[in-house]
Amino acid sequence: MTDTKQDNSHRVQGKDCPPALAMFAFVWQSRPSKPGVDGVPKPPKYSLQLVWDAATNLEGIKAAIRAAAAKKWGADQKNWPAGLKNPLRIGNTARKNEITGQVDPAYKDKVFVTARSKDKPAVVDRAKQPIVNEMDFYSGCMCKVSLSFGAYEVEGGKGIAAYLGPIQKVADGPRLAGQRDPDEEFNDEGDAPASSSGAAPINDLF
Repeated sequence: MTDTKQDNSHRVQGKDCPPALAMFAFVWQSRPSKPGVDGVPKPPKYSLQLVWDAATNLEGIKAAIRAAAAKKWGADQKNWPAGLKNPLRIGNTARKNEITGQVDPAYKDKVFVTARSKDKPAVVDRAKQPIVNEMDFYSGCMCKVSLSFGAYEVEGGKGIAAYLGPIQKVADGPRLAGQRDPDEEFNDEGDAPASSSGAAPINDLF
């Protein structure tokens, strides 16, 4: 009998996602995406950045990232492309000012990932009831998120992208106002990084 069980090793269910600080919470309206390396405009996307303390156990997420890489390039990491970009980024390097050497306080001793989706994600509360008031989910609250990861290979860059699934708000927190535009601060998945700053190879966190 053929085994038809779906391989979900590249996915992280929301219940298994460590609670994260929500930043750049564009989950109610999609945002224009930057053009790709070919200059062609991309469809608008919803996006959310998840931020954890560097000491947080993220092994489930790391395993899903490794699984996504293995699906594309095989299980042997020696055969993975050099310079493979990891969606998990280290705040102390990715958010370090190259001129002053200062790290953005919001990212000091943190690890973060930016997940995107072309489809609007479901957003629920602790009781798993839909959140209908857009003011109730915001940058600064705590959340758990269903994530999936997939490999990309485009001109100038190879790596793993994070895709946004259903979101659960688990706690309130101070609202973060005046955040910079994520399209200016971060690369879209599938895009070659504008510079090497903070774009850690995939093994750097493992």
